[in-house]
Amino acid sequence: MTAAETGRHVAFDDDGAPALSYLRDTRAGLPWAHTVRPLGPGTVDTILTRLSGWAVSVDPPLGEELLRRGAIPMRHAHDLRRDLRRVASPPDWRSPVLGEGIRITPYDRDIDAVLPALEAAYPPGHPDHHAWDAATSRSLYEHLLSGAVLGPLLPASGLAVDPEDRVLAGVLVFEREPDLDWVGELFKHPRAPRGTGAALLRRAVVLAADRGTAELGLAVTEGNPARGLYEKLGFALRESVQTVVVP
Repeated sequence: MTAAETGRHVAFDDDGAPALSYLRDTRAGLPWAHTVRPLGPGTVDTILTRLSGWAVSVDPPLGEELLRRGAIPMRHAHDLRRDLRRVASPPDWRSPVLGEGIRITPYDRDIDAVLPALEAAYPPGHPDHHAWDAATSRSLYEHLLSGAVLGPLLPASGLAVDPEDRVLAGVLVFEREPDLDWVGELFKHPRAPRGTGAALLRRAVVLAADRGTAELGLAVTEGNPARGLYEKLGFALRESVQTVVVP
């Protein structure tokens, strides 16, 4: 079915012609083909027959065709980047002042202190809501924090806590690649004051720039109104990717 090609895999159609190449990983417990490159006219048919049961990340037009052919939607996301070397940050981004006794701290809490706010941030109806049980949420979050998904957690990460020392919001920043730091999570409890998440992200931008990295990136799900905030803070679209599960 596949052959390695400089770190990539190639899937062939029924006639033995190359149909697509991809990188392989796992996502949500499924084998995952990402960074897909069509190589011939049989791309869709080959994905459906050769990658059954896989998660596949493709450009949106190809994703829409797969959905029409019975694939299950997983996530339609937009990759946004902020150029940290060319675009300076205002000085007050470094130490934001929040009212109501809220303060920003380094990411210095255990998982039990963070999970309630993280889970409350994505209620039913939110584009990133998942009907996971508590054990699954914990497992996925621990896997993210381990560095196995996006690399090691960086000091640009932070938390916003209330006067009772309860976590209200957080941003997790990882070293995804050389010269690319990545916001793996930016979450806010519904009871957090307006602007709390933005303050954490602005602070992360400054601290990532201090580290000397070239770019700070994040992914935002289609339909998430937070995209407007990210663009106001200097993040620009790099690409859009649709992930589906092949039946």
